Amino acid sequence: MPSPVLSGNPSAWLQRLRTLSEDYRCFPIVGDVPLLAAMVKEDSGIGRIVLKGCEAAGFVSGETALGLYAAAKELLHASAKSLDVLIWGGASTPEAAAAFLSTGAAGIIFESVHWLTDLVVMDDRQRQQLARLRVDSTALVGLDLQVPCRLFNKGNSLAFKKIQAFEDSLCAAEITDESCRAFVGQVQASALHPLDSHFTQNEVIPLGVEAAFAASFAERFGSGTEQAVKAFLAEMRNLCDAAGAKKDCFLDSPWPGRWASSILLSRCHVLDHRYPGVCLRNCGCRRTAHHRAWPDGCPDL
Repeated sequence: MPSPVLSGNPSAWLQRLRTLSEDYRCFPIVGDVPLLAAMVKEDSGIGRIVLKGCEAAGFVSGETALGLYAAAKELLHASAKSLDVLIWGGASTPEAAAAFLSTGAAGIIFESVHWLTDLVVMDDRQRQQLARLRVDSTALVGLDLQVPCRLFNKGNSLAFKKIQAFEDSLCAAEITDESCRAFVGQVQASALHPLDSHFTQNEVIPLGVEAAFAASFAERFGSGTEQAVKAFLAEMRNLCDAAGAKKDCFLDSPWPGRWASSILLSRCHVLDHRYPGVCLRNCGCRRTAHHRAWPDGCPDL
């Protein structure tokens, strides 16, 4: 659904963006699929977009970066329009970055994965705290208000619980644009940039999942910022170069079709975890394409 913070017809906002784009190189950051659809329209006048999925820091989309990217690709294909698509946050490894770039993305944006390299200024305590982050050290709040926000929370953040309680109080009544804006204002008023924080229980810190990969990034590519980024890019280019040779490797395998049928079937039926696609309901579904794929019975895993 459209973001309640940008409610109503987005045409005025898009017109302002078009006007700014005449004199500036604008990179609108998008996480709302209906707004994305409006920006992809033939007459939008927008040449590039940045997709910010729910893995990123602060106010984000309710969808993952991969989900947004898939939606953008489908919309662009339907409109036959050329548009540069960049990914904000979440592509923390060369493998993830290459997956986006080799399928048409114009670029990725580091959010925090480089923070343990030398050009990022922080004290020793901050570095120690950052190095100890795990992928579950952040959590989403604001989903019920359709204003998702990813913040630092190891499960014991008092600041996060306070924001969560405020969201619950707003959801106790009818959810309106005003209540959504009140939530946004509460987060913005207390938010502290991660590099200005010490990752304590009492700090509201917008933080994405990417930060949990900062230690492995520095270990793999080096602690010098320039050296690490160049090494990351070199590995990413190697993977992108190899992608062309690998993209057709599984086309002749019988398994993709079988697994695709299994996925479609699993949306409607309860499946036995020991046998992919074996329905535990007596519904006569052996007439389906999935069961036809294994005429001699499903293989034991």
